[in-house]
Amino acid sequence: MTNDKQMTQQPTVFKRVKFAELFQRRFGVSKVGKLYSVSIVMLTIALFLFLSVQLGSSASASGEALGDGNGCPVHMVRVGPLCVDKYEATVWSEPPTSDGSPRGTRFGLTGDDYPCSFNGNGCSGANPIYAASLPSRRPSAFITWFQAQQACLNVGKRLLTNAEWQGAAAGTPTEYEPGADDGVNDCNTSTAHHVVRTGSRKSCVSSFGAFDMVGNLIEWTADWIQGSSVPFAPSVGTVGPNFGDDFMLGTNPASAQGPGTNFPSALARGGGFRAGLFSPNGSGAGVFALNAHFSPADSADDSGFRCAR
Repeated sequence: MTNDKQMTQQPTVFKRVKFAELFQRRFGVSKVGKLYSVSIVMLTIALFLFLSVQLGSSASASGEALGDGNGCPVHMVRVGPLCVDKYEATVWSEPPTSDGSPRGTRFGLTGDDYPCSFNGNGCSGANPIYAASLPSRRPSAFITWFQAQQACLNVGKRLLTNAEWQGAAAGTPTEYEPGADDGVNDCNTSTAHHVVRTGSRKSCVSSFGAFDMVGNLIEWTADWIQGSSVPFAPSVGTVGPNFGDDFMLGTNPASAQGPGTNFPSALARGGGFRAGLFSPNGSGAGVFALNAHFSPADSADDSGFRCAR
């Protein structure tokens, strides 16, 4: 049996050897080696290109630099499916560079010096403004909801919804409340009496890595709701001449209208740098702090925002 099995296997071995010999005679031993080497090189290049595309797929079409290995642009943090600005926004006359560096003139440091109207018209046209998430900068204040919305849109982002803001702020520590912040590491809610540089309060960071979501500037979110005043806007109500006298009917107007009339409230979150001073229990700023007094046309020295995408 052993001899029979060996006999039946011999032709197969012979055929394989013969095929190899024929291949070498046809192409030459050196050519076979070259073909093999070229194949390995081509496969290596293809693998490199594939990995490069995969790693860069999360960057924007404008060539933005990626953040800290989270698939988000630089100075943004990953919050579930979202990328959220790591810092409160500073507003500039030109868009940031691909590595996140600012350009142009900065606005909103000492007053409402934005080049476009508080109603947002022109903020993406003749006099555009651009939001940037930057560390160790005084964030821009004195901004209306309309201006903040346009500043986000101009860099391919948007305002967070109320629910998204709540999620991104989770874990920001405020155990010192009720009471004053320590003026060093706690969130800026009472002691400084002014805006501080982004990220300078080292303990004021959420579980996702977003700084200053509590205190410093109260942050606009995307959502509007019925306001806190009564009665409802008149049946012939408008938003006022500063907004083209467009109809604003059936709303419950916000109590702080700014230059508009009959606007509902735009939700602002987190509280500002003086929120702890005017609250009976010192917790006017916090992860769950919500203010529905302001219309989207209002602004103040403690109104700010951040963007998401």
